[in-house]
Amino acid sequence: MSEHSEFEQEGTLGATEDYQKHIQILKAEEKSKRRRYGFLIILVSILAICLPLILVLTTRNKDNGDGSQSGGTVTATTRDTPNASQASSSGNGNDNNNPFSVGDFTVVNSSSFTINTNTFPSKEHLKTILEMQFPEAFKDPFSYQNKAVDWLLKHANTSTPSSRTILQRYALACLYFATNGVANAHTTRFFGYVISAPAWVVETDWIANNNECTWYGINCTADGLVSKLSMRRNRMTGSLPTELALLGESLQELDLYGNYFHNVGEEGHAWLDGMKQLKVLVLGNTLLEHNNGIPLVFGQLTNLRDFDCSNVLYRGPLRGDVFANLSQLEWLNIDDNQFGGPLPQELIQLPTLELLHANNASIVGDISFVRDLPGLKILWVDDNPGLTGDAAALEDVTTLASLSVKGTNIYGSIPSFLCHGDSGQIYFDCSAQLCGCDCTCSHNWR
Repeated sequence: MSEHSEFEQEGTLGATEDYQKHIQILKAEEKSKRRRYGFLIILVSILAICLPLILVLTTRNKDNGDGSQSGGTVTATTRDTPNASQASSSGNGNDNNNPFSVGDFTVVNSSSFTINTNTFPSKEHLKTILEMQFPEAFKDPFSYQNKAVDWLLKHANTSTPSSRTILQRYALACLYFATNGVANAHTTRFFGYVISAPAWVVETDWIANNNECTWYGINCTADGLVSKLSMRRNRMTGSLPTELALLGESLQELDLYGNYFHNVGEEGHAWLDGMKQLKVLVLGNTLLEHNNGIPLVFGQLTNLRDFDCSNVLYRGPLRGDVFANLSQLEWLNIDDNQFGGPLPQELIQLPTLELLHANNASIVGDISFVRDLPGLKILWVDDNPGLTGDAAALEDVTTLASLSVKGTNIYGSIPSFLCHGDSGQIYFDCSAQLCGCDCTCSHNWR
């Protein structure tokens, strides 16, 4: 990242006793992340084993003469004590003597956490539910989770919202408190911010007592579920919270281009788990970091059509598993990363790929891979000296409308048809090694 002028130097914050305590809490939480992540995986595995057994037992009870339960309905009753919940095998699960009864509960499940709720509970009860998933976070009074729950209960609508609305508001509140004015390793290193950093550029209506569909950067479906979230160049810092996964059932477009949040490794990308409705994902020019190419979790986004992870901190060879199931991908931008290897076969055989930007991405190999992309329209692979091969391979891709191969070691003659394209977007270096065509268009170098 080279453009950090949006930050104004404010000096190191005072090291008060509260700040020192907070730093100690943050350090302790960092040490517990991996242990907590392992616990969550075990918890989800246990649920995966137990739920089928519960369903079998429920069905067996119904077959033995219990006709009060409607077919296919799973119910539960949750009482105002942390460990006093019980499953109900009859009726609709509503107990008039218990204000925390849960009817047909909604399950929000990912490898990161599971939450079961269908009513708006008390602050204490909601925290109990969340503490089952993030026990360490709620020990810290400064955590974004605590702040989000406090806000959620203070600004609840008078009517009882659905479970999805509750969790949606909680997820958005977590995003606000985790990335607005929060320092991270990079803001500390480059700008001296230890505890806090400058706030979002625009935060109109966020964390107000109004419908979240009216907040800046948010679009919703007719049912009031978030379908688009755009916070482009909004000076987001901190780290993207895992709770973003709670938007996965409805979110189709996410644009976070040009921000300063810092998420590291597979765990730092766990918020993507379950976001299978995503069609557009723009994460370019951020501080996402991974040392084994593009994280595998992206391979689960099977509806993805437009993916931009340019100019982030991804290092290491690209893995085919990431692209194997992205059969609808049309636009891919992986510029300015350090992959240090060839494009995997799973990528270059994507049936619908039209645009590939891989400038300055340490790509190596032969340009002949384009023959496996007969529908390719735009190919920009500048500044990859490890990319070589005969330019004659481009003759097989007659759909090309834009080509840029400056700073590579491709040799031979650029096909003449590229100089006479209708788009006016043909850019290439007609040097001595790439001659033999009408190069009158070469002056259009961007």
